Amino acid sequence: MKIFFALAALAIGLTEGTIMPNAMFVNEFDVRTQPKETVTFIARLCGGCLYDRTLAMISINQPNKPWNPVTGAIQLVVVEDQYGNRIASNVEMNYARVFTFPYHKAYGTLHLVVTTGPATGGSEYTVTLEFLPPLEETLASIPKILPTNKPLREIQGRQYNLVTVFRTTGVKEVATQDVTYLQLNYCFEQNQPGTLVISTIATDQTSGLGTYVCTGNVVGECTAMKAEFMDLSGASVNFVNVKLSGKGGDLEPLKVTVYGDGKFKEKNFFRLGASKFFPASPSVGKSEL
Repeated sequence: MKIFFALAALAIGLTEGTIMPNAMFVNEFDVRTQPKETVTFIARLCGGCLYDRTLAMISINQPNKPWNPVTGAIQLVVVEDQYGNRIASNVEMNYARVFTFPYHKAYGTLHLVVTTGPATGGSEYTVTLEFLPPLEETLASIPKILPTNKPLREIQGRQYNLVTVFRTTGVKEVATQDVTYLQLNYCFEQNQPGTLVISTIATDQTSGLGTYVCTGNVVGECTAMKAEFMDLSGASVNFVNVKLSGKGGDLEPLKVTVYGDGKFKEKNFFRLGASKFFPASPSVGKSEL
């Protein structure tokens, strides 16, 4: 059902030329571990259809000591699918700090099982997961994998959910008095209301912008008349606070329209970023006793 819904969501209302900002899955803080301690990081991918036949890239950052297999100051990473099948590991890649592997939608949710090496004093690190367009020769090598009937993987020990944020991979442009379209494919917990922030930032001194945001219940283009949230300042930096009801389902694309409002008859240059989802407090909407 999740896979079907993901495909249907992408097929409806996606304007030709729509920009799809890069999704990043990150942990929010340095994880402190003892030598040989294992932590599991979970990346919810809404069935995986959005990332099917792309390259998944995992990066580990250690702020407290250099990456060194000789001293054991490394993180051993094993990637498993949602059923516990081993997909990839940096162990076979000479303990690489950054490595890639082909992703298939049948993997579903990914589990990154990270074990700290035998370095004295343990370690601190962060994890980032991104998906990159594959090379043609990589596409041919991705095996055809069918879904399995195995039970979902049970996680033992420390675990953290990776959070999703978005950013444009480069500087985008829109002419003054024209618009450009973007879509952010968030994977939300169902029935969980909350908020997130979308920011549009000019990259030069003459660009001005307006930003309109439509949630998943809007069909077609996100126009000024349809937008539920917006920043109409025309300033070089826009901030749009988006409130979500939690009723949209597992995959709820957010449509973003950026309007050019800078120097007359010239182009406006910008980057767009979107924050993680902040769940609403359980007390919101409840009356005081």
